[in-house]
Amino acid sequence: MTEGPDPGYAGWAWQEGLGDVLTGSGAPPGDPDNDALPNALEWILGGDPLVPDSAGHTPQVSTFGNSLVLNFSRDDESEGSAPCYVEYGSNLEAWSETAIGATSSGPDANGITITIEENGPSPDSITVVLPFSLTTQPRLFARLNTVLE
Repeated sequence: MTEGPDPGYAGWAWQEGLGDVLTGSGAPPGDPDNDALPNALEWILGGDPLVPDSAGHTPQVSTFGNSLVLNFSRDDESEGSAPCYVEYGSNLEAWSETAIGATSSGPDANGITITIEENGPSPDSITVVLPFSLTTQPRLFARLNTVLE
């Protein structure tokens, strides 16, 4: 019997049938389905790296009161292996970040609140609330990111 690599990103990539996880289309920044969602985020968000289905997995953005709200799901298997960050800023060049941990937190010194709803074996539901007071500009941008080593 042949088994795949150890659990984590490499194991997921192997199960999904991706190529070389170090340099090829299976690498974390790769996007073999060209849906603008890199493999690393496909893993975290529960997407399929070979099917262009990013719209069903990307964070949903809304406003509530004086805040920007991001809602997304995080696969349990990625939680301990892939650090997640919400990056935010008043333009698309300079970003600040807040880490998404294993438990709810906040509000922090910047007023950011992170709520994590555990869903048993199903992906966790995560809500990040970013107050508009984080910027003096008329816009607040936010994105989800990860760094896999």
